[in-house]
Amino acid sequence: MAAARRASRLVIISENVNRIRSAVKGCGIALSGEGWQCNGMSSTIPTGEPSRAQRTEAILGRYFSPEIAETLLNAEGPQPPRLVRTAVMFCDIRGFTAYSDGKPPCEVAALLANYWEHIVVIASAQGGTVNKFIGDGALILFGVPVEIPEPMAAAANVALALRQNLEKMLKPYGLGLGIGLHYGDVIAGEIGFGERSEYTVIGGTVNLASRLESLNKELGSRILLSEAAMNEVADQFQFRPLGGIPIRGLSQPVEVFELMGKLPSDGV
Repeated sequence: MAAARRASRLVIISENVNRIRSAVKGCGIALSGEGWQCNGMSSTIPTGEPSRAQRTEAILGRYFSPEIAETLLNAEGPQPPRLVRTAVMFCDIRGFTAYSDGKPPCEVAALLANYWEHIVVIASAQGGTVNKFIGDGALILFGVPVEIPEPMAAAANVALALRQNLEKMLKPYGLGLGIGLHYGDVIAGEIGFGERSEYTVIGGTVNLASRLESLNKELGSRILLSEAAMNEVADQFQFRPLGGIPIRGLSQPVEVFELMGKLPSDGV
């Protein structure tokens, strides 16, 4: 039965991947077994003759978080929602709407592919899981679905690495980066109904992380954290307190901090 469920999931995922590949082709990107190319930018996919299941899992692992794919494919059944404490990150490109206005879809898609790849590589190096891409934004989880030590420290390290690497990549296009971080309880699991469900997280922690990311636009900052997130790593990183700031949808102001960098190591 487990093998049958796994095969059924692979068929559904493979069909979704094929739809994505068709959409990408319609955008003018040359896509084949070797990958795609667009205006000098490319993304390679391993060649050879793997099975359909291997091809599907390879694509999932590259683009849709290998941790979540493995969790779902190996599960005996649906992953029921559960309450867990984790670090949640949202990141978003500043100025993307204005940049993409009037640009050829192929050019925009190529920039996003490069941006997404940076996020996946940097987040994975610290044990983070890219849960989903939302246009030019991304939701990244630390400690879900795979537990990791010190999830908030991992999230802060990823935020600093993204700032350093992505701002360098985005600067020639006149673009910037905004990141929001919060630490708290979330409901994690397969959310949805029937066959239309996805593994994700919901709750106030997720909403606040998203609000903090958006707040960067108003404050001219780049990485904002809640007090709960800051307290988890106060002995490892440098912060700039910004005071209590009203957040849309919340009845009380939230103490907000800007992540500036890492504290010097002992003895340095």
